[in-house]
This record gives sequence, structure tokens and C-alpha cells, in this order.
Amino acid sequence: EEVPREEIDHPRSLRRWEPPGEWDLAVVVSFRYFIPDRVIRKFRKGVVNLHPSLLPKYRGSSPIQATLRNADVVGGASIIKISEGELMDCGDVLLQREIPIGLQEPYEVYYKRVSTLGGEMLYDVLDRFEAYWDNAAPQPRKTSKESDPTFAGLITRADCQIDLNTPATSIYHHWRSLTASGGAWLYFNKPSGGVALRATLMSLTLAPT
Repeated sequence: EEVPREEIDHPRSLRRWEPPGEWDLAVVVSFRYFIPDRVIRKFRKGVVNLHPSLLPKYRGSSPIQATLRNADVVGGASIIKISEGELMDCGDVLLQREIPIGLQEPYEVYYKRVSTLGGEMLYDVLDRFEAYWDNAAPQPRKTSKESDPTFAGLITRADCQIDLNTPATSIYHHWRSLTASGGAWLYFNKPSGGVALRATLMSLTLAPT
């Protein structure tokens, strides 16, 4: 049976959106906006979210970028419940798995690997949904984003600026966390003291030590 499909013009419109009909389960992937309780209640068995980090670390909309920028050597994904009245990315954990990360692995490579991992996890959860749902474990830390030291918020243009006064390894990991968009940029001054120029940093290599 073909499942009806409905396009939402803009994610913020979810505040006014109503699911067409009644459904058993919702699966949320890479959706950075808060889901209202009235929408959650439309799904009889619940709502689950695939988040590409080892929660509670890196809640928020940019967990992959944060993982790479901080030079983590272990990453992974979590599948959690989305419950009424719950803080974002704070739901009980149905399943969590780790994968190693190479220190010179750029965003687009890690993104594909963690996405594949997440797809495999979703298959397992949906195949034995009741068992995973009933045995979900609460996250050890539930705080607002303002008090969460590892919260990975929405990346702004200013967040993409490379600071040449930081150590070389920090510059490299900042750059590789943004390679998919080519978003890393920096300012440098002309030797003559003229107007500062802005350049996009397209390629960078970490030299062996």
C-alpha cells in the first residue's frame, strides 16, 4: 500500500501543520525544529528520532560538525523517543552505537558513514520496535541548551570563521568539520596595511608530527 506523502513548504510551518490522518509511528531524521505535543499525539505508538551523536553529547542541530571540530576519535548515533513536554534531544535512548573516526576524515566522509550506521540502527529498531521501546533508557543528563556544555547549536556564518591565532590542529579540525559546504573562511590583511580580504578555505592538510 502506498503511503500518502505531503510536502511541508518550510519546517517552521510545523507549528500549524497537522498530520493527515492517524498513524502508528513517526520517524524523525535530521529535523532541527521542535515538534509540538499535538503532533506527537497523532502517532499511536510514538515518535522516534535518529540523532548522529552519542547522546547526551552534542544535542542540537550540528552534532556532526561538533564531533569533527572537537577531534573526537569515537562518534556514533542514537535513536531516542520524542515525548510530550520533553526538552529537545533529551528523550529516552532506544539504541546507541559507536564508530571510530579518523582524525583526517572530512565531514562528507564521516557523514556518509554515520548515516549508514543510523539507517542500520533504524532497521533494527523498527524490526523489534516493542522490545526497544519498552527497554529504552533515560539519558543521564537532561538540561536546557543554555546550560549544556556540549550543545551543538545552529551554525552561523560567524562560526565558520577560522581564527589564525589558534593552534594549527584546531584550525584543521575546524576546517574539516565544514568541508561539505566549503564554508570555512578567514580574514587576512594586505602587507601594505590596506583593506582586509576574506578568503574561503577550500583545502587544508594536517602535516604529520
